Amino acid sequence: MDLQKVRAYVCPVTAHQGVINTIKDRIVAAGGTLVGADDTDFSEASERVAACDVVVILICAETQNSPEIEAVVEVAARLGKRVIGIWLDAEVGQGVPAWLEREGDAAIQATPEMIVAAIINDEKLWALPSGEPRPIQKTPRHHGKKR
Repeated sequence: MDLQKVRAYVCPVTAHQGVINTIKDRIVAAGGTLVGADDTDFSEASERVAACDVVVILICAETQNSPEIEAVVEVAARLGKRVIGIWLDAEVGQGVPAWLEREGDAAIQATPEMIVAAIINDEKLWALPSGEPRPIQKTPRHHGKKR
C-alpha cells in the first residue's frame, strides 16, 4: 500500500472478543486504522466493508459457516476489498472455510509480523493454523475497484 494508512474492518466475534481486541491492537500498532472499531454485531457491516481496504475475519467455529460472514465476504468481493482470514489456535481441526477458499487473499496467524505483512503490506501469505506455509489459492481472486 502507499503511505496512506490501511483501513481494516475486523468482523466481530463475540465468543472471542479478547482475540479480536488483540488483532485490532496489532493492526493499529502496525500503522493501520480501524473501521467500526467498537462494532459488536453486523448491523452496519455493509457500510464498514465499503469504508475499508481490507476485511479481517477470525477463522473459528463461529465464522466457519456463518451467514453474516458469508454476506460480508460477498460485499467485499463485489467491492474488490481484500479478505484476510486469521486462524484461531483452538480451531486447528476446522479446515479452511468456504468463504476463504472462494474469496480469500491470505490466511495467517495473529502474530504482529504476519499482520504487518498480510494486512498492511498486502503480501499474499497462506499459512496453516500451525503457521506452516500452505499452497497459494489457485482460484482467481477478485480485483474490483480499489480505494
